[in-house]
Amino acid sequence: DFVQSDESNVDAAVFARCDLTLSGEGILNVSCLTGHAIVSKDDLKLKSGTVNLEAASKGLSGKDSVTVEGGTLNADVGTDGLYAENTESSGAGAITITDGTLNLLCQKDGLDAAGEIHIEGGALVISAGSIVLNRHAKTGSSAFDDAITEYVRRKHGLVIPKGVAMELKRDLGSAVKTDMENVQTLSGRDIRNGRPVTAEINSGEICDALSGPVSALVSTICDALFNIPSEFSNDILRNGICLTGGGSEMYMLAERLKNETGLDVYQSAEPRFDTVRGLMRIASDDRLARQIMSAYSAYEI
Repeated sequence: DFVQSDESNVDAAVFARCDLTLSGEGILNVSCLTGHAIVSKDDLKLKSGTVNLEAASKGLSGKDSVTVEGGTLNADVGTDGLYAENTESSGAGAITITDGTLNLLCQKDGLDAAGEIHIEGGALVISAGSIVLNRHAKTGSSAFDDAITEYVRRKHGLVIPKGVAMELKRDLGSAVKTDMENVQTLSGRDIRNGRPVTAEINSGEICDALSGPVSALVSTICDALFNIPSEFSNDILRNGICLTGGGSEMYMLAERLKNETGLDVYQSAEPRFDTVRGLMRIASDDRLARQIMSAYSAYEI
């Protein structure tokens, strides 16, 4: 826990009431899970060396100014990467970058200055680690399986297990109708007498069964793209849409989304493992877990 001292609120892993300069050829690792990483109540400078920051709040915070003249700064922080707050003195509250390499992953602003921001050199990469916009729709891999199960029950009078629906989705499913038609024999239970029976079903039927949840998915994505703040447009145009999860492996899904959105659409490296890997990361990162829970607090999870 931080300790109150005099008039200063000590709320950082490294705290100075005077000017603070970081220099040297070594590596400084600072981790603060409840406050800021490094704070100076006057001027804060980074001249050389490598500084790695992880903090629940700000990375480098200087009341009068923050200056980076060299070195390497890597920051993963809960609010602002570089912060200068003085609004009372003329010329104070400035952030200046003349050289060095900065990699900032921030949940709020990369650079937040009450005064001016001067960038005269160096290499600067700022990533917005927060969720800019979320849309929640109960459509996806499970919804696809349910739609196939209901279609087979309604059209063929068969009750099939979830595993069979998953196989039909994988083998015959498509996000758009194609000229190629495949046929598969399925086994199930007759809804009238409960006896085991077989029936033939083709890929056109599975496409019809999937049309509802696929259209809902496309509509949700298009709605999200329409409502994303305009400042992220260049990032989306450059990076496109990445599909994750087992449902993204459906035939022609990426092509349909590309046609509907006009953007590049691609799959993650191993979509069927994405959920497990995501849960593993959340389980090992408390701050990420809190961020995701906060973003989806309006929904049932």
